[in-house]
Amino acid sequence: MSEAKEEDFEHKLASFHPEFLRIIRRVYPLAVLGSLCVAISAFAHQSYPEAQAYALASASLFLTAFVLSFLYELFKFTLVALMSYISTALAVFLLFLAIFEFSVNVPMISRTFPSIMSFLAVIFFTSLYYSMFKVIRRVKSKLSRASAWISISCGVLTLSLMVINQISFLLSGEYVAFAIDLFPKLIVSFLAVSLAFSVVAIYLIRKEVKKEKSSAKQQ
Repeated sequence: MSEAKEEDFEHKLASFHPEFLRIIRRVYPLAVLGSLCVAISAFAHQSYPEAQAYALASASLFLTAFVLSFLYELFKFTLVALMSYISTALAVFLLFLAIFEFSVNVPMISRTFPSIMSFLAVIFFTSLYYSMFKVIRRVKSKLSRASAWISISCGVLTLSLMVINQISFLLSGEYVAFAIDLFPKLIVSFLAVSLAFSVVAIYLIRKEVKKEKSSAKQQ
């Protein structure tokens, strides 16, 4: 009897192993993030003690999220999944605090974060204007086309000025000399004009689309 139980146990272990590997493949990125945070804390050992503390705390939370995610894959407990989400969110937050501590003493890092935020804004508005550009090619109304083109033109000018200034700030820590005083005024002016004409263009395009749909139904 004992031998049968032992064989049954060994069979269960062997049959579970593929599932074990599948779960590991799904959740291992959290363990990798925890390991990277440990490496960051080792790098910050003497020069940046505050960053080291944040990185170690972040590593602990990432590894906790790894264990919780593994348990959720096994037992499907909702509370375990929620705890995994919270651990991951706190780990990311602490990692940002570690970056902030680095940026206090490393000028290049302190210049990088605002530049990244600016470039993300550039990407967002570029996607918006590109979508508008694709739409206006199918629009018949001249007023809609004119409003959209004014919006896109002002938007491109705004984005170009932002990119030039952020590249200068990222490389040298200073904005382009001529734009120090003009930068806020130009950005606000061009962006306001762009957004205003965007609203007008979207309203006219939607009105045209509704008219086309109603005429198609009548036919």
